[in-house]
Amino acid sequence: MSDDKTPKDYEVGYGKPPKEHQFKPGQSPNPRGRGRKNPRVEIPSQIGKDVREVGRVKVMVRTPNGPKSLTASQAVIWAIYQGAIAGKISQQRLILQWLYQAYEENVQRRPVLENADKLNLETGEIDPGSMFEHWLLGLSVFSKKT
Repeated sequence: MSDDKTPKDYEVGYGKPPKEHQFKPGQSPNPRGRGRKNPRVEIPSQIGKDVREVGRVKVMVRTPNGPKSLTASQAVIWAIYQGAIAGKISQQRLILQWLYQAYEENVQRRPVLENADKLNLETGEIDPGSMFEHWLLGLSVFSKKT
């Protein structure tokens, strides 16, 4: 018998390597295996972190006074205000909601501010109804459901 360890009946060819070059039993072709995919867990805290991180990036915005460097968050707010000024109802509604939310938050922090919009500057008396609330509720833009 010859020194060859390959049986005579085994044919070597495409997809059939010689036995000495084949993987031994228990041996993997990729011993370390495929790397683990780093799972991106989409949880609210991660999304919020990403939004805040992207919002802090500086961008250039064209203003009437020339180019100005703003954060991405400020640039988005700038664009929404520009759209509202141009007459886009949805953006006007959004800004009014922001204003109302800020007003409510201010009142919660400082309850004294609750009467600030009820003060009649001409007479110095407090009106029975809130002018700001009546004004907001009277707007058809704000009273629509979003």
